[in-house]
Amino acid sequence: MIRYENFDVVAIPSLTTVDKIQLDRIQSVTPVATLNREKNKEVGRDGTIDYVKRTPTIAYALTQNESLNMKIFRALANKSNSTHPININDFKTSATDLLAYLTKDDGNFLGTIWYPKLRVAGFSLNIADPDAKIERRFDLVGEVMKEFQNNNKYVIYKLETADSGEITGADWSITLNDPVPVEDPKTSGKYIFRVTRIRGGVTTDLSAGTGTDQYEYDSGTNVLTVHNAQVGDSYKIFYTASSYISGQSIWTNNDSDVGATLAYNVSLWLGGQALTRVQGVTVDVRFAREDHKEVGNKEVVQRGVTEKTVTLTLPRFLETYTIEEILAGKSSGFGHLDIEDYLDNISFVMKFYSDVAKTQFKWGIKITNLSPTENRTGVAVDGYTTRDLTLESESMIISDTESDLA
Repeated sequence: MIRYENFDVVAIPSLTTVDKIQLDRIQSVTPVATLNREKNKEVGRDGTIDYVKRTPTIAYALTQNESLNMKIFRALANKSNSTHPININDFKTSATDLLAYLTKDDGNFLGTIWYPKLRVAGFSLNIADPDAKIERRFDLVGEVMKEFQNNNKYVIYKLETADSGEITGADWSITLNDPVPVEDPKTSGKYIFRVTRIRGGVTTDLSAGTGTDQYEYDSGTNVLTVHNAQVGDSYKIFYTASSYISGQSIWTNNDSDVGATLAYNVSLWLGGQALTRVQGVTVDVRFAREDHKEVGNKEVVQRGVTEKTVTLTLPRFLETYTIEEILAGKSSGFGHLDIEDYLDNISFVMKFYSDVAKTQFKWGIKITNLSPTENRTGVAVDGYTTRDLTLESESMIISDTESDLA
């Protein structure tokens, strides 16, 4: 069997030169593959003839403890470590490969599960109560799930850049001998699963062949050759092997990031005013994805989002009308607050700090153009009156540079 400590997940941004990261502080991984098969029957016959096998759909959910950094957001947005801020629009066309390396209890490596080119369907930040650990959740979607074992048990990923001394004519070559690619048992003669070229910010998946913008692999010499190469091209190469890269570890324990972050380390602002007495916070981002295939191709070739929804929920015990005054744009103590006067351009800022004293800012979010959608009051026997407010927007940024959130 395979316990959680032997389920090692790495993320590889699919469409940029950004390198892989391991996913630290993950609390649960729940991918679900739906095969989308439909029975074929006919009049005059009992039973099923066969099945129409449509493209599978993958729903991949991750939950993660708040670890006071933006690494996973940048990886899923296909952005470099220096990029700030990350706008939720950056998730529209990004894609990320997720690999899970599995080791059994007896220490023997079982194999790799590969989910190529997953897109972000949504994510959330949740603080359940004032003493809670802060939790992140990411929901990804895709179409492909591949599992490898035995001689093909390791999925190998390499990021290479074409230097001037490596190009002969218009060809760039690299020897893949650490480790050596193993032939795909499903497809005779196939050793390389994907070669992605990034040139001038444009990403292209190359096909196998001898023509322009194609690649060849010689299993006798272990040489991969890319045609029509240029100096500065970056290549992301995927293949399977019976061993891992020498001198490298699949997983390295991260002892520098915190294991979790409590609600004490957060500060909140609504409409430019500091929020107090709030009992929880939920920020939920959802994308109505519109990803398209093309006739003659099972793969998604166009990625987009038709609608973005950012939902903010703020529960509290009703004690003052400070938040309602902010929503209505009224001064403190204003005598008449009408929900029809609530503004539709309210801002919300949440900052995460490394300490309860909030002396060291780590990262945060800013939501703009929020409009209140629900004002819910609750009271029951022996209880205090609660007030839950829900607001919606389409705009949000994420940044570890504090001035971006001003």
